[in-house]
Amino acid sequence: MVSWGLKSWEPALVLRPDVPESWADPNAPYATVRRPMLCVILSCLTAALPVPHGSAHGRPTAERAHPADGPDIDVRVLIGKEGVVCTLLLNLAFVDQVIDAVREDDEAIHPIEYESHRLDLIDHFAATNQLRINGQVVTPKFRSFEVGEPDLSLLPLFPRSGAKALTKLRLVLEYPALAAPAQVGLVWGEFPPDLVLETEAGIPQMAINVQLTARGLRKVLHLTEDEPEYVWHDTGESLADLFAAVPKPAEIEKLELSVVSLALFVVGGVAVFTGVFRRPARRRAFAAAVLAFAGGAMATSLVRVEIDHPFGGGVRLPTEAEAMAVFEPLHANIYRAFDYVDESEIYDALAGSVEGPLLDRIYNRIFRGLILQEEGGAVCRIDEVRPLETRVESVGVLEDDVVGFMVWLRWQVAGSVSHWGHSHSRTNQYEARYTVAQSPAGWRIRDNEVLAQEVISTSTTDPRGMLPTESGNAESGNSESGISESGTSESGR
Repeated sequence: MVSWGLKSWEPALVLRPDVPESWADPNAPYATVRRPMLCVILSCLTAALPVPHGSAHGRPTAERAHPADGPDIDVRVLIGKEGVVCTLLLNLAFVDQVIDAVREDDEAIHPIEYESHRLDLIDHFAATNQLRINGQVVTPKFRSFEVGEPDLSLLPLFPRSGAKALTKLRLVLEYPALAAPAQVGLVWGEFPPDLVLETEAGIPQMAINVQLTARGLRKVLHLTEDEPEYVWHDTGESLADLFAAVPKPAEIEKLELSVVSLALFVVGGVAVFTGVFRRPARRRAFAAAVLAFAGGAMATSLVRVEIDHPFGGGVRLPTEAEAMAVFEPLHANIYRAFDYVDESEIYDALAGSVEGPLLDRIYNRIFRGLILQEEGGAVCRIDEVRPLETRVESVGVLEDDVVGFMVWLRWQVAGSVSHWGHSHSRTNQYEARYTVAQSPAGWRIRDNEVLAQEVISTSTTDPRGMLPTESGNAESGNSESGISESGTSESGR
């Protein structure tokens, strides 16, 4: 089975009790998988970038502290043909910094208070932020608003903000466009004090991280009080432009003939034979032969058919160099496929590299199992795929009389997950044997066997001091994420 680093993924999607049931919509940008820090791209391609849920005794640890112990916000901007959608996931501590919220309990929000908070937040962001589409300022329209109940078992990790740091509100605003956006400008207006980074010297202003997606391409923006604006320009480049071209299979040499021409040449040949052996009819036979041959020469464009070349036809096997030129883009395009957001686009992109039942298995186990992004709307990305050693082991005809070849590959994948003001990175190394076959649609990966895997390094970058940093060599396998190469689950998944 082809899995590009993970041999048999069947992860389950599980909503935490504090996440509204409606957030389980596969199209919703915020939901929770069983283990935080696992999401589609890195889960299936780099064995994920894990952050353990807790200690061996089930006590909460700092690794679970998302969001930070203070005001925190996650901003996502999606630019589409009909306009811009802005999704804001913010905790109650951030809310209290930007609006004069009135609540009976300062540490919690009651359902009866949802509407007032919704209206105040819409007014705040409409007044302080500015979004321009094609040079025109656009007024936001409300799409949705939800509040999740906090996981109070994590309170010991939030001595400063308590439940307000754990209570998350999700507000989605739409900015409709009169024409397809060619330019989008975003200005963030207010940067609350960053209480998490408070020192004796004072309290700095928060930086706002914006996760922007346009034409399938993703970019993480870092807006500050000094640089609060970003302008996106439509360059015409899309994610599809970044896929590597795969050489087409070498065509079997064909001979193209005209049926009419061939028939006339046969008639001419018979006439010549008749003239040679029948003297009385020789003159007429030779005249008929001349006419037939002349007609055959002029009829070469009529009723043409292709047949295998009698001297150059048959199976055309690729050379080792040609096999390598086919495999490299096929392998690279698998990783590129998971840069898409829409599930049909992911499937179609995978179909450009993988064929048959294997395609469905990869799609169903990886994408369907981990389609939803974890709490906080993490952005997962492959930073680099580094082939270390590649060799073509064999070229020939496979069992089903299809031309194919086998390739052994050792490579590394470096990836990162960014959310709630910090990021996690991880580099994995793999060895695998791939089977590539010729199909009517072109070359496709049919199967693979994972031979070895190793975690080279993991690290956490957290400017707000919530998470410990760790790096260095790790044991072979993926025990940190609870899923091994064979697909077994150490966490009981």
